[in-house]
Amino acid sequence: YLFTDTLQLGDGFWFHAPEAAANASITVAGQVNEATTLSVDVPGNKQFKICANPFPAAVNLKNVATTGISDVGFEEMDENAARIDVRVGNIYLSYYYISDAEDASGEYVTGWADGDGYLVDSNVIEAGSSFWINSPNAGSLIFSL
Repeated sequence: YLFTDTLQLGDGFWFHAPEAAANASITVAGQVNEATTLSVDVPGNKQFKICANPFPAAVNLKNVATTGISDVGFEEMDENAARIDVRVGNIYLSYYYISDAEDASGEYVTGWADGDGYLVDSNVIEAGSSFWINSPNAGSLIFSL
């Protein structure tokens, strides 16, 4: 099947092949993004949106800023925090936007944290990979290298 639609930078997609096509492959062509910053809209109302890393390099969550997206405390994160879900192997890892993430020095800061409340300071969204975002508030994610 030839799919010829154009995806915008930051757009992700879901590809599901029937078992008979287990060896299917996807070829993506186009110009490599040379920008170092990109903004992606987030719909709010806890609606999931699939996005894609817009850069030809892994993205560190400490370099993903937000506008319009509210932070919440660690105790509220499971129910009320904006969340990014990244597939790693056969599982999804979740990261939450909270106001009291613990950084490496033991300070509490606003940022993307793992499920234990620790600030994420690593490349977690690999080049070319997609991820899910949802948030109670509409806003934007601003990706920077």
